Amino acid sequence: MARTKQTAKKVTGGLAPRLNLFTLQKKKAQAKVASKRPVKKIKLQPGTNSAFYSKGEPVLPNPPHLKGVFEHATASQVGQAQVNMLNDFLQAYFPNKAYSFSKLPFNLATQDTQATYQKAATSLATSLSSYPRVVLFLTTHSDEDRGDLFAGYDEDSNPHASQVFQVLQLLLTPLAEIIEGADMVFYVCGSVVTEAQSFNGVKQAAKL
Repeated sequence: MARTKQTAKKVTGGLAPRLNLFTLQKKKAQAKVASKRPVKKIKLQPGTNSAFYSKGEPVLPNPPHLKGVFEHATASQVGQAQVNMLNDFLQAYFPNKAYSFSKLPFNLATQDTQATYQKAATSLATSLSSYPRVVLFLTTHSDEDRGDLFAGYDEDSNPHASQVFQVLQLLLTPLAEIIEGADMVFYVCGSVVTEAQSFNGVKQAAKL
């Protein structure tokens, strides 16, 4: 989303240092670290947004096709509210459990949290394997100078950003079972596109 200015830099009050996620993976392999943290699954209940529904039924027979440019305030939460609203809107158009909405939080800044994410992502991919179409929404911040994506917090709660390809490879690899042919929507800051290295990372990840 070009033109949005919210970044990890503004949220944390300072520049998030770059973290090499691949180095973390190598250290993990050498130490054979296994995460034992429990994974909490969150299920969302159908919403009742009055703009789209009347007496619990959708107002329109089919989802409308919208054209335009999406923008939001610099103080807003990147993408989360918009994705939740989209979920509320779509559920009524897919009866008989033909639609599923899942959240997959991630923190890639430590070996343990990477292992926790990989376990949760693999489980989610298995549960969604029967669906003919999958749409992925990535909502996170980015560094406005480098275009790096916010990767998570370390053991001391310090924020870290990492190169786009590193983040996307770690996020998408456990989802390999459902990622082929899927659509992916980025709710991230504009520097991911305007910075050449970051944008090249996006294109490289699309070939995974």
